[in-house]
Amino acid sequence: MNTRNILIIISLIILVACSSSNEDQFEYQEEKVLDKESGDEYSMEKFDTLTVVHIDGTQEEILVEDAPFYGSEKGTKFIKSGESRLEKREEALMAEKKQKIKEERIKRYESFSDEELLEEFNRLREEDASFSQQMDVIIELERREVIGRDEVPSMLEEDSTMIDYDLEYNPESMD
Repeated sequence: MNTRNILIIISLIILVACSSSNEDQFEYQEEKVLDKESGDEYSMEKFDTLTVVHIDGTQEEILVEDAPFYGSEKGTKFIKSGESRLEKREEALMAEKKQKIKEERIKRYESFSDEELLEEFNRLREEDASFSQQMDVIIELERREVIGRDEVPSMLEEDSTMIDYDLEYNPESMD
């Protein structure tokens, strides 16, 4: 074997060792990536950013693209999994918020009979009360099936695309 072949073989061994050690440098867990060399932990708590917790306890946020494992197969899998978790978490929080809004609305009008609530809505219309307050009452009327969903836009004199059935209304705040 000549010197040239030996150099080529040594170069290939070094190249393979370096490329595999980069992949071995990171331990991928469900919700974080551990850098075995530095001790840094990467977690995804927001879209497009990673939170890095350094070995000394300090934290920083970096762009996903700036992560040392970005672009690797396992890194891409981790990022997609993190994005999926964040989407599910956001959906769950939104569903929880909508449920809370509905429960608060039911409680707010529990002392009203159907007829009294309809009268309240008509009074609010006559007094030109805030749109969100009118929406709040009309949504409760629709929930109680006093009126049909198809009647809501005409009663509010609004286009049906402008009606938000999950509108949050806070009686203590000014509109």
